[in-house]
Amino acid sequence: MKILPFQSPDSFGSFWDTMLRNECNRMLCRSSVWMVSFVICLTAVVSAQDAIDRQLFSPEWLMQHRPQLKLTDDQARSIVELVQQKRPEIERGDQAIREARTSLEKTLSFRKIDEPQTMQAFEKLSRLEGDVRRLQFGLMVQLRTLLTPEQRVLASQLKMTPQANGNVQRRLQAKMARLQAELQKRGATGQPPTQVVRWMEPFSQLMQQGKIREAEDRLNRALRMVDLDPNAIAPAVLKPSEPSFPKREIPPLVAQSAAEIRQQVQGLKRQDVPWRKIAWKTSLLDGLKASRDENKPIILWVFIDRPIDDERC
Repeated sequence: MKILPFQSPDSFGSFWDTMLRNECNRMLCRSSVWMVSFVICLTAVVSAQDAIDRQLFSPEWLMQHRPQLKLTDDQARSIVELVQQKRPEIERGDQAIREARTSLEKTLSFRKIDEPQTMQAFEKLSRLEGDVRRLQFGLMVQLRTLLTPEQRVLASQLKMTPQANGNVQRRLQAKMARLQAELQKRGATGQPPTQVVRWMEPFSQLMQQGKIREAEDRLNRALRMVDLDPNAIAPAVLKPSEPSFPKREIPPLVAQSAAEIRQQVQGLKRQDVPWRKIAWKTSLLDGLKASRDENKPIILWVFIDRPIDDERC
């Protein structure tokens, strides 16, 4: 056994910093390798999305393509209501995933690893992640049922266009850039993200095989492992369009005299109508007398349409 000759505590600290720096460099180098391979293979296979992916549509994607799909206000409102209904459950699932990941990391940090306990923590984490994916998949299935058969066919065709593929490419590149920046940030502070880098090793192979959904799921989990929200860069769900009212131009303010203002107020008064000239007391008494004489019930109509200057009000 080789004993390192540390002359002082400072020399040991220097040695440890060097070891951490080398480890960080190795990790960042490995992350750079799959970053470059990701960019190379993404442009080549982004159009090879599987048939399932072409049949499912996220709420963000549907609202972005609302004009092309001709979604009605009722459809847009139903999309928003479904998202609001599912969001609390998905957020609780994400919170449970974060707690389970913290527990697994704590288990792995022990000097003596309890294998059954570690596997149990891993199975719990996998189960929770599966539950969240099931919720997300169920949401997209419900969204699909809101579309007409013609809208489903059109949506699938839109997903196969080069523009749609470009959107997938930009989304994955943006997520990868965020992950790369966070890895470099943690590596520079002496916290080598070994678990994240190892988790991302199969990513390039998935991309080369055209399994974009599986690759993005792995990328999303890597972002959560470094406390980043995968959906932070996704466009927000738009609300149904509100009816637009024509804008009225307000004329500039002009100073007016008291006489001009009084003349405008007089012009706002309504013209008298014949029934207003009937005296209230006379009309009521005549009606009661006719009801008594003819032995018929009286129906009294009260018209609340008196001008403010009517002294009888």
